[in-house]
Amino acid sequence: MALESESHLKYHLLDDDSEKGETDNFLSQRSSSSDDGPRSWYKPRRLPMRDLLAILPWGVSVVLAVLCLVLLSKLQRISEEFGSYEAGFRFAPGVPLEEVRFSGSPHFYDNGTSWRESVDLTVPWPENMQLLGDPSPEVDKNWNDYIGKRYFSISEEEAIRAWGDKRHEYVDQKDGGYTAG
Repeated sequence: MALESESHLKYHLLDDDSEKGETDNFLSQRSSSSDDGPRSWYKPRRLPMRDLLAILPWGVSVVLAVLCLVLLSKLQRISEEFGSYEAGFRFAPGVPLEEVRFSGSPHFYDNGTSWRESVDLTVPWPENMQLLGDPSPEVDKNWNDYIGKRYFSISEEEAIRAWGDKRHEYVDQKDGGYTAG
């Protein structure tokens, strides 16, 4: 390998007779001007690509968060325009607001036994429908009225495709075949 002289390298001799210490000479050489003009010993470093890639997800997250907040505030304003019956909903005067108390849930005494409110027969159907309680023809009739024609019969082939070996749990005793719905 041949030694090549680099013309752009410049060497500065340190003055040993100087009253300055070694550190002072070194620092003065770095901050002194050269042929290219004054140079600072500190060069601002540019962000390498990997630093930019590390910052990118945070920047995108901030932009998306701001966008979500803006859209959420607009959506909230739109929903406030419609209102509700209780909070100033604009509706035709012929449509009254009626609050109804739901009484279908069972209640329990402290000893664990259940009780329920009696059915108000003056209330129109279906609010007065008795669906809970001891088995009776009235409860059965109400369930039939309530679910109507929801359930229907299917063939054995359809039952095999739907339930496989568990199809025997859905045998339709009344109409034959299997009950689905």
